[in-house]
Amino acid sequence: MREPPVASEGNSFSQPSSWLQRTWVAELLGDDDATERRRSPRVPAEVHVEVRWEGGRLETTSVDLSEGGAQIRLPKTMRKGERAELCVCLPWCMIEVGAQVTRKASPKKKLHHSVRFDSLSAGDREALECFLKQQLTRTDRSRTSGASFLNIINAPEV
Repeated sequence: MREPPVASEGNSFSQPSSWLQRTWVAELLGDDDATERRRSPRVPAEVHVEVRWEGGRLETTSVDLSEGGAQIRLPKTMRKGERAELCVCLPWCMIEVGAQVTRKASPKKKLHHSVRFDSLSAGDREALECFLKQQLTRTDRSRTSGASFLNIINAPEV
């Protein structure tokens, strides 16, 4: 069932503005699944991950992490909806979490799978939040220092 057109400041759209924003941002960032709805932002982070599922066990790394899930590299294609147990190794602890594949590998990123966490304990959630904040701070510092360096190099001569 289609939603009725949404009016916004005199304009009429066939989709709600929140959907249009997600679609536009996803297209800008090159996201393959423009309709994905994340509750928390993904943070680039490469950490060791052990994946256990009905078909076996393997060790891999993450591409990015969020409070609600991750993108991981898998040499084997898992089906959307397939369940797994993950052991995510943060610098100071290991987090055990149940997960479900929400998007399997795309042709462009053959080894990348998106998973949604579904059973994080309060302590594990706190550890993950702390790690993500640390990663964001590190990312912001590297962007700022890079920008400052470029400002010094590109500064006009006096």
